[in-house]
Amino acid sequence: MEGMIFLLLLSAGAVVFATLAGEASKRKVLFGWSLAAVVWSAVAIGAVLCRKDAVRKILFDTSPSLEKMRGLGLEKIFIPDRVIFQVSPLPFIAGIAVFLFALACRRNAVKRVDALFWTAGLLALAGGLSLPLFCGIAAWINICGFGEEDFFNPFASHLPALYATLLTFAAAGGLWCRHTRKAARHSRRNILIFAGIATVCTALLWLSALGAGIGGVRALHARAEELKIAPCRTGDALPPDLRVLQDKIDGFYRSHRKYQPPFSGTFDWRTGKIPADVREYTLKMFDAPKHLDHLDTLKKLASGLSKKDVLYLAQTQAFRALVRNHCDRAALFALTGQREKILPELMKYPELEALIAPDTPFLLTELVRAATHIMWISILVPYGPDDPRYLPVYRKLLAWSKSRQVRLPSEAGRYLHADAPPRMTPAAFFYRPCRDTARYRGFFTLVEKRPLLEKLERQEVITGKGAFANAARRQREAIVMGRTAIALKAYRAEHGRYPENLAVLIPSYLEKIPLSPFPGEKLVYTSTGNGFTLSSRKRLVLSTQRATHDEKISGPPSAVPASEVKNR
Repeated sequence: MEGMIFLLLLSAGAVVFATLAGEASKRKVLFGWSLAAVVWSAVAIGAVLCRKDAVRKILFDTSPSLEKMRGLGLEKIFIPDRVIFQVSPLPFIAGIAVFLFALACRRNAVKRVDALFWTAGLLALAGGLSLPLFCGIAAWINICGFGEEDFFNPFASHLPALYATLLTFAAAGGLWCRHTRKAARHSRRNILIFAGIATVCTALLWLSALGAGIGGVRALHARAEELKIAPCRTGDALPPDLRVLQDKIDGFYRSHRKYQPPFSGTFDWRTGKIPADVREYTLKMFDAPKHLDHLDTLKKLASGLSKKDVLYLAQTQAFRALVRNHCDRAALFALTGQREKILPELMKYPELEALIAPDTPFLLTELVRAATHIMWISILVPYGPDDPRYLPVYRKLLAWSKSRQVRLPSEAGRYLHADAPPRMTPAAFFYRPCRDTARYRGFFTLVEKRPLLEKLERQEVITGKGAFANAARRQREAIVMGRTAIALKAYRAEHGRYPENLAVLIPSYLEKIPLSPFPGEKLVYTSTGNGFTLSSRKRLVLSTQRATHDEKISGPPSAVPASEVKNR
């Protein structure tokens, strides 16, 4: 909608200035009007991009006569916001060029009506050609692979395409102005010739890009079938059956606002700064049938993560909430003196993690898996009992932890969906070459990255930048820290104290001293025998220390990652 308002403002300004300059013959006067057009266009850009909410409010909320424009659906044109912001200078340059075109015809268009007609016509032409010209250039940039990024962004070509479109308008306008000044008597005919040539060239560019995009989509489908890559997608809105579960979960939180557990609540249990009624309500609710039913609902919603073809963000949030709730229950079992229930509660995590498909095609689910693993281990370290009878349990957890590996899905299957435009609008129609060629480039870029991703999955120390390298480091950090912490807990259960250094764990618990996934960094381990602190680059700290009152746990562990604290 802001783009349409901008075009209206710019069109009005260009037409007015061109009309007033229609009878001017002196160069200084013409220069003054041209400068005024530039200033007006710049003000229009600033008004829309900087105060777009205020402009919308003025035009629609305070002007009932314009309310009917909402029914036209202009605000629903399928162009991403990022594209609107990048393309917004196009009408500015086009408007200035068109104004100069009109001035070049002043010898044969001395009447203001003629100036208005030619200026408005050329402005409409330039505005109409901007979108297909931009889409055509952007599509060919996608095909050629310019502006390649580490993690493919479908809008990566928009900025160079914007510059190319601006240069195209500037070059065409300059050449035409130079020609029409030499043939002033035929300026009107030259305008029509120029308009025809520009339209034909733009149409050919866009049609060629459309054909290339269609061919690219066919090629990626053929390649996907050859590599046996299945389509996958992310869903925006939950289907009706899952929406019922989400509504039930939301209803639980609305009905039990006083339920504020140590790990995911809003109060700090460590310092005791929690209202007495909230504390009492939480201790009463955490093991009640209503809360157990809430956990069951969360598990049902998170179970959809085992599906391979679709991912809903609400399901990843439900999985995180499910793990948090079980961590809360373990902490509250300790708080209420039910220590025999702590480890059985924490032992549920491997079963919960199985809700995520082992071969999921989504990188996001692997990051969620790593985040919840850290969440779980940060509770296990301070709250897990050190009794020797639990040694077999820790041994079992250690064997499970050694089976965990870094996994980096390329997500190439996401480009196999969306063969039809989401909305049948003019903007969506013209944008199709960009969309198809972006899918082509994105798919083959990720397919070519597969060997690199497999190498990253095997690396212990991970170098490089980009989304995949960062994801590999986060997963490796969770695995290394978790495996080392479980080995330390097993050593304590067997020997009655924690080791002086990590080398003591070899070979009974670990094959070798664990490495930090960050280049040039080491895991920092300190121990007093009765407790330990394990840290990785000061980003993640696992510690057995905890605040106590009368030998009972009164707060969450200090091992909560900084990212988790920030999210809360």
